[in-house]
Amino acid sequence: MLHQQKLGNDVYMVETVEELRELIALFKSLDPKTPVSIDTETSGLNFLKDRIAGPCIGYKDKLNYKGYYIPIRHTYHPNNLPIELVMKFINFLIHKFAVFYFNRGYDYFMLELDGIVFDKSIKSHDVQIMAWEATNEGYPSLKEYYKRFCNKTLPTFVQTVSKTLSDDDLEDKYNFMLTDPTVIYPYAAYDPIATLELGETLMRKFPQIKRIYPLDNKVAELVRQGSKLHLAVDYDEVARYKELAELRLRNIRQEIFHITGYQFNLDSTREKGEALSRFVTLTVKTGKGQFSVKNEVLKDIDHPLAKLMIEYAEVRKFLSSYIDTLAATKGKSTRINVNTVAAPTARFATGGAANNPYFANFNIQAVPKDTEVLYVHPDDKLGLILTTEPEGALGTCETKSGFRRCFSAPEGCVFISCDFSQEELRLVTNMAHEKVWGDAFNAGDDIHMNTAKLAFGLETKEARGHAKSISFGLLYGMSTFSLAKRLGVSVQKAEEIVAKYFGALTSLKKWIVNQKQEARKRMMVYTYFGRPRDLSPYYNTSDPKKIAFGDRSAVNGPIQASGADVLRKKICEIDKYMDEHPEFKQNVTMAFSVYDEINFYVKAEYAEQACKIIPQLMYEMHDNWICPLIVELGVGTSWGSLIDNPIYKNGKIIDSPNIKWYENCKPVDA
Repeated sequence: MLHQQKLGNDVYMVETVEELRELIALFKSLDPKTPVSIDTETSGLNFLKDRIAGPCIGYKDKLNYKGYYIPIRHTYHPNNLPIELVMKFINFLIHKFAVFYFNRGYDYFMLELDGIVFDKSIKSHDVQIMAWEATNEGYPSLKEYYKRFCNKTLPTFVQTVSKTLSDDDLEDKYNFMLTDPTVIYPYAAYDPIATLELGETLMRKFPQIKRIYPLDNKVAELVRQGSKLHLAVDYDEVARYKELAELRLRNIRQEIFHITGYQFNLDSTREKGEALSRFVTLTVKTGKGQFSVKNEVLKDIDHPLAKLMIEYAEVRKFLSSYIDTLAATKGKSTRINVNTVAAPTARFATGGAANNPYFANFNIQAVPKDTEVLYVHPDDKLGLILTTEPEGALGTCETKSGFRRCFSAPEGCVFISCDFSQEELRLVTNMAHEKVWGDAFNAGDDIHMNTAKLAFGLETKEARGHAKSISFGLLYGMSTFSLAKRLGVSVQKAEEIVAKYFGALTSLKKWIVNQKQEARKRMMVYTYFGRPRDLSPYYNTSDPKKIAFGDRSAVNGPIQASGADVLRKKICEIDKYMDEHPEFKQNVTMAFSVYDEINFYVKAEYAEQACKIIPQLMYEMHDNWICPLIVELGVGTSWGSLIDNPIYKNGKIIDSPNIKWYENCKPVDA
């Protein structure tokens, strides 16, 4: 084998089949508890066409770390090793050892292209997850974190690879297959070493991540497996939205040009500013000295032209970011790329797959939803469905709709959506042990009206609105000034309202104060389930803005992240239930999740049964909680045509509390 010493460790390249067999024998002799890692060097990031140039394997012995590179597909290398034998070796490793990876999902996808099967019996670790948990920084990089925490610097891929490429190949500098493995192997063989050393270092330096890591490690692979699903899209509905958006843009342009008296480029900041300045006095300017026409500036201008410019920008963004992007997936992939190590709140991130056509480059988390009133129609299979067609309707039903209607259920299935009801307020109720809210939730009362009654002695729409604004605003760090602006009152009046509010919710007030005090003292906050959030970057400073952000994060961070923990926990529990209940697994598919909801494709004939089981699986309660987390369930033909809280009889929907029946149209058995 070729051999070098690098940063105190040994790196090798396997050159012959005999050497490969010796390596296999070595790993067969190792204890199953030996730290072992795998990395893959590939021709690119495209799961549809790229392949592994060679796997890299590392382990730790008594002296140091050792890494091996095994070339299998190098274009100009005459001695690539047999792919079948190498993959047989990889298969042995993943079944014997709990292998460590960095960005495991990527390596899994690439190895699957060579026939490796990752079933649930395989145990493994992802050091990228550990790095994210330790620092709360999104998308950790191996080389950056290895330097920061292990104090060792690795060369970048491009720096190393470019030395081995011909001038003709430089444009394809990210293709590892074009490199000379006899030159590049020290770089490749060291990655699994860095992965192991970094993983051990992070677990030693950040013991606080040990409690939450098993959950994150497990859900990451479940989400990856789920991302292989093609989502069902109604492209006729997408085309309808495109037509409506383009028509609205044309009409807005005409209205704007009618006011200005001339045409100009509505996508030009300068020309928009010049047009608007003819009617109002503009004061805010960009860094280039032009008048600012950003939406936040235009919203403070009381003129119809400013309002039309805002609407134009919003419709234009909706068309380009959602309608056109989803329309472009027709005939291509509708798989959604999900990243579990993006946000400090532990919410999933979707999209960001522009360089990998295996996935649709679409952010489903950001799909806008509008509350609409749709029409109730009879349906032979489902009993009742919602459509936009008024003719022949039996009644109306309010639902969360809009662009969500473009995401349909597959043929023979219904769409079932479950989202937690007032999840964050229920979580803070339990974390603060606020009995006032706990009693209201358990009694099924309107939490905001209940708060308004206790705090202000009023049960009016205005008082309820004040209570709701305070509940969400103060939990997320809204200042009294901002609250006054939202409520349309003076700062003094807002202070009086807040004082009355907390006078009724003393446990909540105490919890908020305590969270900030403990965060400043410990530089750390935790979710109910033990997820840490490091706030030292915000408190180890004299910058009042950063300190204020730390205080806000001390309160809202544990609330939001506890909600994300619950979602991750439920994905794992539902998957476990599927494994234990074959009938449920055959009829129910977890399609995707968005913030506090999980969406399912369910075979139509099983929908009634699923509607009984899924809410039970989503229910969350603990001994020291005072109210449970519950879900609201909707069933329909698409994500945007759901009948909430459906009532079933003989396998069909016959009614819902949300349906307003036309006279003499309500079914007899409803």
